Amino acid sequence: MSSAVIDLSMTFFLLAGLVAIAWAVVFINTRRRMQAEIEQLRSMIYEHMGKERDAAKPAPTSSVASSPVTLQAAPEELSQETLAVIAAAVAAYLGKTVRVRGARRLPQEEVSTWAQQGRVYIQASHNLEISHHA
Repeated sequence: MSSAVIDLSMTFFLLAGLVAIAWAVVFINTRRRMQAEIEQLRSMIYEHMGKERDAAKPAPTSSVASSPVTLQAAPEELSQETLAVIAAAVAAYLGKTVRVRGARRLPQEEVSTWAQQGRVYIQASHNLEISHHA
């Protein structure tokens, strides 16, 4: 009887080990695929941003008022790449296209605890349910 119990327990541990190995392989493959997709999306964003920069270069004109406005980040504003990444993250979360009109960093020394808690309360009150109606 003890021989059967030992064989059964060895079979159980062998099966558990194989399941753990299979899970690890699936995890590693999924992680690699996700990293490849992130790199592909990152290159698409950089490619798109490069095209926008080329299109935003002003043509030589004689009048300053008629020249096109280029999107230059002020020192306290975020870069165009950062805004694109924020827009991509929000679009992925909400499941629809979004337009980030602007964002800026808040200096840490000017942010009070009361103001931060107020922002948390306001953001928590927003209804962010994803609607999948087409």
